[in-house]
Order: sequence, then C-alpha cells, then structure tokens
Amino acid sequence: MTKLYKTKNKTKQKTFKFFLSFFLQSKFLTLVTPRGAIAILNLKAERSPTFDLRREMASEKKVLGFEEVSQHNKTKDCWLIISGKVYDVTPFMDDHPGGDEVLLSSTGKDATNDFEDVGHSDTARDMMEKYYIGEIDSSTVPATRTYVAPVQPAYNQDKTPEFMIKILQFLVPILILGLALVVRQYTKKE
Repeated sequence: MTKLYKTKNKTKQKTFKFFLSFFLQSKFLTLVTPRGAIAILNLKAERSPTFDLRREMASEKKVLGFEEVSQHNKTKDCWLIISGKVYDVTPFMDDHPGGDEVLLSSTGKDATNDFEDVGHSDTARDMMEKYYIGEIDSSTVPATRTYVAPVQPAYNQDKTPEFMIKILQFLVPILILGLALVVRQYTKKE
C-alpha cells in the first residue's frame, strides 16, 4: 500500500494512486496507514482516487504527553514541540540549514522560543506541515522557569574612601615639607 523507503537518512514518501475500482465490488476502500490512521477512498469517483499520507497525518489530531515526546531526542528519532504542536523532524535532520545539533538542542522542551528567535520564513513554516504528528497535552508540559535574580541588600556605601582622602590631604603636604627639609639639609653641607 504505502511505500516508505529510506535512502541515505532521507525518508521519501510516494503519493500513490489506486486504480482498483474495476477489481473491487465495493464503492469504498478503507486503508489503515502505518501510524494507525484510517482513510476511506471513494473508488467510484470521477477522477482516480489519490491519497496523500502527509495530508492524512496533518489532519490527524493525536494528543501526546510531554514524557513521550521528550524521549525522542536522538539523531535517528527527533521530535520537537513548537506552538503546542509536535513535529517528527527526523527526516529533516540532515537538511536543516543550522545542522542537526540545533534541532537536538531543542528537544525535551517547548522549542517555540527557539524557533521564533531564528525568524523562520513562510516557506519553512509551510514545510513543517509534513512533519506534524500531533498536539501536545499542555497539562503535561512543565512550567517554564524564568530567571529571577536573587534579592540583594541595599548598597551600604563604605566611608573608607572618604577617610583615606582626608588622611592623604594631611600627609602629602607633610611628606613634601619633610622632603624639602631633607634636601635643604643635604645641600647645605656641601
């Protein structure tokens, strides 16, 4: 039925057509995809029935838990959560312009901010449709923690610099006067 095959880490999908209307007595053909989704094709339609696996998967509303999604964090099995939707980006790992490390660093968390910070094009957003596998159960996603700086006590200015300035204002003139007296005594003896 569905032909999915791998060539050099790239999964290709073939859209397939069914020309079975003359072989079958029934009007409809029910198909079950590898992911368990059901499609019903009308074999008596005027044009030949076609079935696009990507469209079928995009219309499927599967709800996934955060634990399940976060387990898919490897190069050969990478799922991302973006805007409450789950995407299986494994076939795109080698083709991603930023490399696979960028995608892997966004696994196990809500990658919406990472995705939005880059400023992806409309083409990239449209491309995401074919990797869509379901929705994330928002109750299972851990709350994002924002950094809160520790409260520091109010700055208590030290009086030490002011004290040192007053001492230096007094000692420097005395040192200069003492040095002048030593030089005068030394030059008098000669």
